[in-house]
Amino acid sequence: FRDINHPQQRRAGPKERMKRHLATGEPLILNKTLDFAALNKAGNEVPISLTVAQAIQQGNKLFIAFVRDITLDKQNKTELYLKSTQLEEINLKLELKNKELENINAELSSFTYVASHDLQEPLRKIQTFGRRIIETEKFSEKGLDYFNRMIASGERRQNLIISLLDFSRANASKPVFEPFVL
Repeated sequence: FRDINHPQQRRAGPKERMKRHLATGEPLILNKTLDFAALNKAGNEVPISLTVAQAIQQGNKLFIAFVRDITLDKQNKTELYLKSTQLEEINLKLELKNKELENINAELSSFTYVASHDLQEPLRKIQTFGRRIIETEKFSEKGLDYFNRMIASGERRQNLIISLLDFSRANASKPVFEPFVL
């Protein structure tokens, strides 16, 4: 195992630790898992996971080594880390875009409110002055009809503006769910 699985620079280590353990009883790396580089059958260095267990059989100490090639595990961990990092970056970009959209929506809401107010103001004046003229002046039935139509038209335009403002607010607000029983 030592000659086949350990790179040249570390071959003496396990043998010396084993001798020391057998001579002194100094604890080994028993029942612990270590990850390090080893040589595969082709002589290439690969990452492995090693666990050593001890057993006694007919009065003799035996050491059992469990070796597993963890190349795929390392690659998967690296890939998972890279994907997680990419996902965090994407989430951060999405958060920034969401904040940007919230700011734009707030600006649009403010603009809509101001525009609505500015569009309604002349209509209110037309309606107010039209009513005052009707109250203070004498008109023929035809003249009175023209003024009433002007006031009604102003009211319809004002209602249209208010409805558009309400519609723009309805799309921006969260829906309200209520229980419904059949």
